[in-house]
Amino acid sequence: MKKTFFIALALLVMLSFVGCKTAKKLPKSTPKSKIEQFQATAKPNKTTKKPVAKNLYSAYRWVSYRGAANIQFDGKKYQCNYVFVNRIDSIIYLNINLMGIELARLVATPQKVTFVNKMSNEYYDGDYAFVEKYLKAKADFYALQALFNGNKELLKAFTGIEVEYNGCLFPSIDIPFFDKFRISMNNGTRKVDATVTNLKFNVPGSTGIKIPTNAKAMKL
Repeated sequence: MKKTFFIALALLVMLSFVGCKTAKKLPKSTPKSKIEQFQATAKPNKTTKKPVAKNLYSAYRWVSYRGAANIQFDGKKYQCNYVFVNRIDSIIYLNINLMGIELARLVATPQKVTFVNKMSNEYYDGDYAFVEKYLKAKADFYALQALFNGNKELLKAFTGIEVEYNGCLFPSIDIPFFDKFRISMNNGTRKVDATVTNLKFNVPGSTGIKIPTNAKAMKL
């Protein structure tokens, strides 16, 4: 597979898109879920770059899950699995794999992005220009965090990509979440359908990344 695909794959899954089984839409008559109520009250902070989303994130400081994704990328279709870990407002970890073989890993903080493409033995370690180039959309740490936590208001404010969430997990512990999500961009030519499983709250997870000594630096 081409190098650019693995770069885009990591970022597309990270900004979640369409492919697997089509996610069923919630009935129009369904009352607003708690996650939708949280989204309605979460607004970007006009005075600082860091957004305010206390209503959405107050229930947990860590969230992690894994899942499968089907990706449509410029007319071609691909499948992969992923693992996501997020310490709120601190770090995002994304591992992309296929049949247990890791293809790429990405770790993001509010300051920078570190990405290792294990298929081409290349890496990137720098600012969010890397993300914006391959996604062709505005993005920063808080936009990525908003996407993976179901905060549509903040996601829209920072990136403008189209996203749809379906389902609600763990109502018994009063933490609303989604079990499927869909994102599309670039006029629908790049999209991903992803499922969410093994959802955990307030359980610290792996966030490490190591750049191989023989890896080559990627050029923007």
